[in-house]
Amino acid sequence: MFARLFNTSDFDDLERAAALLRVVPLLRQSRVLVSPPFKGTPESFEPEKVKERLGVELVAIPDGRYDEVLTGVDAAVAEADATRWIDGAKQVVEPTREDVVKAAQASLAQERLIAEHGVQALCVGTCMRWLPRGFPCLGFMWLNGRGIPAACDGDADCVWTMLMMQHAFNRAGLLGNAAGVDMSRNAFHLAHLLGLRLVEEV
Repeated sequence: MFARLFNTSDFDDLERAAALLRVVPLLRQSRVLVSPPFKGTPESFEPEKVKERLGVELVAIPDGRYDEVLTGVDAAVAEADATRWIDGAKQVVEPTREDVVKAAQASLAQERLIAEHGVQALCVGTCMRWLPRGFPCLGFMWLNGRGIPAACDGDADCVWTMLMMQHAFNRAGLLGNAAGVDMSRNAFHLAHLLGLRLVEEV
């Protein structure tokens, strides 16, 4: 039992503060779909330690399952998603339409795996092996925007941070390494295996 004082006349402040109390119970109900190899502190990706410290269950993607799901993706749905992404982009910088269609197929495969396993987040360390069949990066960003934390490069520390922030504030996270700032173009560039850049300026 604890008490906390807030010097405020805005009751919304209390709601935001109380939201932090839900993080621990939500973590204990969370499952994260994973595919090694991982990076980060060893405690962040050892299933027993993660379960003990955070209460989160790690669910491994069975070998070969991603390929099976990718093969079964509806081509028409992938084409429609690619068109929507391209039409909604401020600028298409590098990828061809074929690149975007393949990325859409990868995104649909990720969604299928998430639904199949009933998980609340995704952490993939095998994305480099997935690249020839379609960049998974856009799918990761699409999932994050919908409240499903998705981390690439096996970054387990990052996915736990993203999941906690999602539970606490209901806000999407963004995984990236600062690659440069172009003041003349008002552009901030991020790089973390984000091989496709549909929108460059912020």
